[in-house]
Amino acid sequence: MIWLIDDNSDDLYLICKAIRRQSPLMHVVCFEDPNQALAAFLELDSKHSSGPSLVVSDLNFPGESGIIFLTKLEDYCRTHSLALPSSILVSTILPEDLSAQTAHLRSLKMVLQKSDYPEEFCRVLLGYLP
Repeated sequence: MIWLIDDNSDDLYLICKAIRRQSPLMHVVCFEDPNQALAAFLELDSKHSSGPSLVVSDLNFPGESGIIFLTKLEDYCRTHSLALPSSILVSTILPEDLSAQTAHLRSLKMVLQKSDYPEEFCRVLLGYLP
């Protein structure tokens, strides 16, 4: 299962559509708000349901960054002894410009720059599934 978190509904639609074309059996859950995603993760834990194997979060949200969201997710997993999903942070900023800000994230597999080519972008994302 992949969770996509991005406040841009057009980006969510294009990425989700591309993932489903490349991997039709992949379950994709989309959130426009990182707080909704975190609440959904907490609800899964309370029901002892399995969570996502990959979390793909945008960097910039109104009021909170994707870095803060991933930090909260990691902290929750650590304090509750839960498996930590792999994560990818997506940004229009060059990935190397974010390395100092993201160094503490254990789950982070990569920072990926947003692309105008959703099919290629999704091939990279799917390559990071465990």
